Amino acid sequence: MGRKIFLLAFTALVLPGCPATPDPSMEPSTSMDASDGPASSGNEASTTTSDPTDGSSPGTTTTDETGPGCETCGGAACIDLTTDPAHCGACDAPCPAGIACDQGTCACPDGTVPCGDACVDVQADGMHCGGCGMPCEPGLVCLDGACSMGCGMLTECAGGCVDTNTSSLHCGSCDQPCPSGSVCEDAACACPGPAVSFATDIEPLFVADCIGMGCHGSPVPQAQLDLRANNGYDDLVGVAASQCDDRLRVAPGQPEASYLLDKLLGIDLCMGTRMPKAATPYTAEQIDLITAWICQGAPP
Repeated sequence: MGRKIFLLAFTALVLPGCPATPDPSMEPSTSMDASDGPASSGNEASTTTSDPTDGSSPGTTTTDETGPGCETCGGAACIDLTTDPAHCGACDAPCPAGIACDQGTCACPDGTVPCGDACVDVQADGMHCGGCGMPCEPGLVCLDGACSMGCGMLTECAGGCVDTNTSSLHCGSCDQPCPSGSVCEDAACACPGPAVSFATDIEPLFVADCIGMGCHGSPVPQAQLDLRANNGYDDLVGVAASQCDDRLRVAPGQPEASYLLDKLLGIDLCMGTRMPKAATPYTAEQIDLITAWICQGAPP
């Protein structure tokens, strides 16, 4: 199930993400935050692309004397439109909160699609019946993606016809969504998939991506977050995030309340940047795995 997107220097980071090898842009002599990419050189220029047909903002690419550079979307850092949840498929085309960008498409939960700032079931939504921005007329409801006079054996919720036994947006009753990472089974939210453990499934990701020099490894782990083998669990689970101490890095059983996922997606940040820092964002499958682990209570 797909998913559930600056100001401070790298010494203020709270969650995993520094590259496994030293990044020249993170040297003390550089005033720019490493997450913003390397500073422009004198032989670079900016080229603004034409307006995209989907209505999103035009992008900006850097060029140098060797040829075209990377997409920046008007900023300083290179943007990967296939994985960045703030620019998914096009500049300024964000995914709904908590949703990863997978191959240029927002990875909404199965059975839903992104419509504006939410993932919507267009088969059972009165405002998006059969597609985004396609509301039913007053007095009609959305049944199987078409406007209808009634819901039959199904339950009407928000102008749409849903099965409250299986709907993750209306689980058990209308407007009772399941938390991120869980599904609705027999009118109750449950964590899907096989058991996930930190030691076997999660820790190897962080060890591979987050313990490079100046990051969350030796000699001094940033933000007192040590993600080396056999250390990360105690520094993550139930521990307040130093960037915003009213939120936990990992809240067992509550993916939507875990700041770790916000940092990995680059959304709702108190400060800093998305993680892994200056590296390829985690894929939708990796985000799903971490989400399932938290949903299952964040077992060691």
